[in-house]
Amino acid sequence: MAGFTLIELLIALTLAALLAATSYRAVALLVASHDRVAESSRRWRDIALFFGRLEGDLLQTTVRAERQENPGGVWTPAPGVLMLTRFRGEAGGVETVRYALENATLVLREGDPLAADSPRNADPVLSGVRSVRWEFLGLSDDWSDRWPNAGGMVLLPRALRVTLEVDGIGSLVRIFTPR
Repeated sequence: MAGFTLIELLIALTLAALLAATSYRAVALLVASHDRVAESSRRWRDIALFFGRLEGDLLQTTVRAERQENPGGVWTPAPGVLMLTRFRGEAGGVETVRYALENATLVLREGDPLAADSPRNADPVLSGVRSVRWEFLGLSDDWSDRWPNAGGMVLLPRALRVTLEVDGIGSLVRIFTPR
């Protein structure tokens, strides 16, 4: 006998089909795992970019006298909103920066605090945010959800604590020190 019998060929084909099905499943799992890791990596990159942008704004923050847009330097004009005045850097002058949660997205609006018709383009900085909480550390080591707190002094807070509830991740807390 020089060749294979029909049964031997059927067994060889069955084994080849099983190997192919197992290999296909392994490759499919590998691709799905790669997609999940890429999505998770993108998500954490977006969070890091948001925190980096916020930190940059806080490092440029200044206290202003009373103005129409941000009276008395109030940092929290409404729940979930952070408003501050920062230096423009190379452009000179100052501008108002406002972070607010809108439709599960943290949105940044920048504009000239002295111009009533200043453009307030919405720049989405982080999506999938269920809630945001801004807290400020005062001179007496107490955290408050408004700044300036009851003392009314227009100074920078000693620290800003940001608590985010992010879809798929949970609660994130970060503390910043303005200038």
